[in-house]
Amino acid sequence: MRSVCISKVKAALPDLLRLAEHGEEIQITRHGRPIARLVPEPVTDRTELETLIAEMRSFRKGRRLGGDLTIRDLIGHSVSL
Repeated sequence: MRSVCISKVKAALPDLLRLAEHGEEIQITRHGRPIARLVPEPVTDRTELETLIAEMRSFRKGRRLGGDLTIRDLIGHSVSL
């Protein structure tokens, strides 16, 4: 983890944010003592989720339960193990 003195943070903020964006944690210190930490935002991959949803929709196209059977029927007739 990189450590930066608070007096240098203002001038280096764009670079520090770029480092955090790429996964690095930065410790901010005052007189050598840690006072804060700049950490990357957790990544949520929306593209991956959208791809999964599209694959599920594609998979279910043309698939039927058979006859006039519905999901509700299956839920109502659940089998005990």
